[in-house]
Amino acid sequence: MIQKITEEVKLPYLMVNGDNPADRLLWTNPDFQLVRSLIDPYRLIVIDEAQRIENIGLTVKMIVDAKMEKQVIITGSSALGLGDTIQEPLTGRKWEFTMFPIAWSELKETYTLAKSIPMLEQLLVYGSYPEIIIENEKEELLSSLSGSYLYKDILELGGIRKPEVLIRLLQALAWQVGSEVSYNELSKTVGIDRRLW
Repeated sequence: MIQKITEEVKLPYLMVNGDNPADRLLWTNPDFQLVRSLIDPYRLIVIDEAQRIENIGLTVKMIVDAKMEKQVIITGSSALGLGDTIQEPLTGRKWEFTMFPIAWSELKETYTLAKSIPMLEQLLVYGSYPEIIIENEKEELLSSLSGSYLYKDILELGGIRKPEVLIRLLQALAWQVGSEVSYNELSKTVGIDRRLW
């Protein structure tokens, strides 16, 4: 999506990648003069994986408040981390867009109804994350995605000290989909005291 935007707007742009340690170091708590020198030749600044850059919300706030006529796009794979990073500093200065998995209507338009219907069972089992739809190794990819994003977000941001308990709880809840959830049964299955719920 970002690649498409940068191609279409035809503006000189700067791409900052929060996964890159050098970018993280440069963009963590910079002073305003450094920020100005970094972005001066560009009209569009794209900060990907922004949740990994400490205080990036304050840095972007400096850019916006200086009225430098720059467009800033902040993206991240962790909605929880990104929200925490930019929520307070950019209140009233941002528009948020959430990217959802591919919808059934989008799938029908891309693959036609005749090709989409046989995919329905796979979508219900594995979800509609774009890579899941395209790739053949769905179980491995889903396991990797859940480990990389879901568990990491919940464990890091929730401060959970025993990740194996969370995994057992999620598995127990998955087995009860469509049924009434029993706290007592979950407590026994997971092995934690019901009073902790």
